[in-house]
Amino acid sequence: MINSEIARIFREMGDILEINDEVWPSRAYNRAAQVIDSLPNDLSEMYKKDGLKSLEEINGIGKILAEKIEEFIKTKKLKAHEELRASINPGLLTLLQIPGMGPKKVKKLHNELNINSLSDLKEAVNKQKIRHLSGFGEKSELLIKQGIDIDKTKRIPYKKAISIAKELVKKIIQADVVTKIEIAGSLRRKKSTI
Repeated sequence: MINSEIARIFREMGDILEINDEVWPSRAYNRAAQVIDSLPNDLSEMYKKDGLKSLEEINGIGKILAEKIEEFIKTKKLKAHEELRASINPGLLTLLQIPGMGPKKVKKLHNELNINSLSDLKEAVNKQKIRHLSGFGEKSELLIKQGIDIDKTKRIPYKKAISIAKELVKKIIQADVVTKIEIAGSLRRKKSTI
């Protein structure tokens, strides 16, 4: 389904916009990503059937985002996404892959300690610079260090993890022991490894 790819792109756009201090559009993209993730129907099938109108009618999407979805369906690219990626240091996007590192933390580390890459982050952790920032502290610094040190061989690719998670969700629903269940964390955010 094309939905997961569009949701991943919208989520990344939301993160970049938040780093760039564009809070409202960031929230719109993140909300749209959640909506798209929860859709039972494939966006490209909806578009084939009823065109742009069917995308605009999705709660939380609207005309502008619907046009972006249409562009991706037609071209497999999104110009606004490419422009946003070009507007930010690629090292900051790498930092977002570390467990526990969201756009607000990345932005603060970039602005206050000029951290632009994983090596900058490692150096700041080793020199214990992060613990002195307001909103961080010793525990945050330790969690960041642990996130950096996670053995990548113990992580699994997104596609395998989502398959396992969907099967688990299905079994829990069949067991009739919960009223609501959602995939969360790195898997919900579609990180490349889980």
